[in-house]
Amino acid sequence: MLVLSRKSGESVIIVSPQGTSIEVLVTKVDYNQAKIGIDAPADFKIFRREIYDQVKHSQ
Repeated sequence: MLVLSRKSGESVIIVSPQGTSIEVLVTKVDYNQAKIGIDAPADFKIFRREIYDQVKHSQ
């Protein structure tokens, strides 16, 4: 697992082997919560972990 520190307004770019990229932007940090924005192609499905686990478990 890669662990990075980012400040508000900073981002991380994730690039697949095929060249598709996703940008994860830290938009705001308050107390113990970070707000993030995700810019990804429309064909990507993006879930919160707890929802992903429910969907995966129900299959």
